[in-house]
Amino acid sequence: AALLARHEVTCRMEDVMCAAEKLLRFGGRVCICHRPERLTDAIVEMRRHGLEPKRLRFVAHTAGKTPRLFLLEGKKGGKSGLIAEPTLYLKDENGQYTPDAVHMYGAYNHEENRP
Repeated sequence: AALLARHEVTCRMEDVMCAAEKLLRFGGRVCICHRPERLTDAIVEMRRHGLEPKRLRFVAHTAGKTPRLFLLEGKKGGKSGLIAEPTLYLKDENGQYTPDAVHMYGAYNHEENRP
């Protein structure tokens, strides 16, 4: 499933933005999570479908690592103006989840919940 989404095999970014344009009311929001090399395409497709990019946040495993993902929020019919938020780091230098990561994911710990 991850392969299909990551490589846009069955659903392209254009398809997602087209659906969002049709489904959202004026002022409605769409959020995507994708790889940084697709950021420009995401912004172009949002704008092409009347969705204005409003918030951007990169996600990196730890400080000093290159971001592997971005989170982008768009608003239907929004005015121009993008807020770049601080990078979200998932783990600290001790390998523990950062407070931001815990806030987003809850106290879930992958290692403790594996079968």
